[in-house]
Amino acid sequence: DPALHSRALERLQWIEKTWEFRNTDPLRPAVIRTIRRIFGKLEAAHCHIAHIKFLVRTSDNKTYKISRTAFHEPDWENALDGLQGVSATLLMNARIQSDEDLSHLFA
Repeated sequence: DPALHSRALERLQWIEKTWEFRNTDPLRPAVIRTIRRIFGKLEAAHCHIAHIKFLVRTSDNKTYKISRTAFHEPDWENALDGLQGVSATLLMNARIQSDEDLSHLFA
């Protein structure tokens, strides 16, 4: 049904947000906690993930990427194996389906 498809597309929102981790030791658990908190907020708001991508860039220019299309995909933390150091930037780029304004979730 083209009308149904059109309405679903209208509900999709682009969200891009950055978090900075400075002097965070250990770094990997802090990044994992942050990503889990993001998934928890989106799930509690009854959102549907079309696509969500996390990019972690460390201060020594190593990059780790997580890409998901659902809340409960197993083993996503494995993408962060080897993440070390104390400083990094976490970028989230998401396409989320919701009727609500989601900007307050990440303020």
